[in-house]
Amino acid sequence: MENKQLDFQVEIARLSNQTNILCTHVNSTMSMKNLKYHLNANIFASKIPKKLSKSAYGYSMTESVFAGLPAANMKGKWIQLTTLSFPSSAIVPIGHIGPWNGGGWDDKFDDAYWREKHRPQAECGKDLKNITTDKSGIQLSNKLWKLLGLMGKKTVSVNWHFVPTPKNKKALVIDKDMKKTNINPYF
Repeated sequence: MENKQLDFQVEIARLSNQTNILCTHVNSTMSMKNLKYHLNANIFASKIPKKLSKSAYGYSMTESVFAGLPAANMKGKWIQLTTLSFPSSAIVPIGHIGPWNGGGWDDKFDDAYWREKHRPQAECGKDLKNITTDKSGIQLSNKLWKLLGLMGKKTVSVNWHFVPTPKNKKALVIDKDMKKTNINPYF
């Protein structure tokens, strides 16, 4: 397993360089538009509920590949995430506001935990509106959840960080068997 994990990390770095993505490592930082971003480690991720047909930014909830963060004004940003339970990874756009916090109409409910290097507020079990949470700090679209091989799981732990938009503007998903899928994330 250790060799497979190392091979996976080398493959992510190789593919990241091919698509003009800056690959970062634990405890490293990168500057993007004068903002400091760092690796957000061991964050719970959940699948976006199917009850909506479109995301906050207009993505199809069933056909698009994207992630959601609990703050408004994230449209156009991209992240790289890696699951911790087994090696699968993705480079995807932010296509939704959520989970739990973040309000497109009122940013007083935003939880931009990555800016201050905090843990997601939803981890305490209640969101800023006092609604019970599943403790996740990032959400993944249904299609991304499936491509990462996470079917049958309720939540998973991930590491994630911001990256520049890929030159080809395509999402990249590498599953636990190192199968690579380049996909247009916009549907």
